[in-house]
Amino acid sequence: MLDPATGWSILALFSLVWIFLGWFWGRKAKALDDFMLAGRNVGMALGVATAMATWVTSNTTMAAPQLAFQMGIPIVLAGAVVTGAAAQLVWG
Repeated sequence: MLDPATGWSILALFSLVWIFLGWFWGRKAKALDDFMLAGRNVGMALGVATAMATWVTSNTTMAAPQLAFQMGIPIVLAGAVVTGAAAQLVWG
């Protein structure tokens, strides 16, 4: 088991690293468009991948816990298995 002090130290370290990386990579952004739209230099593949990741992540963090609470964990797991099987059949 991880000691709570060690866990908090790791969390603080990661937080500082992410803040530093955000500052370091964000130095190139001179205007709001540079920041919000990555200087309009994002290709189609990266743009689509980012949109899909946002959609999937929001669904996972918001809808899945609600369904698990309302229907029970076995129903949610069964839905995940059926969805995975369907994806394998379509794109497999």
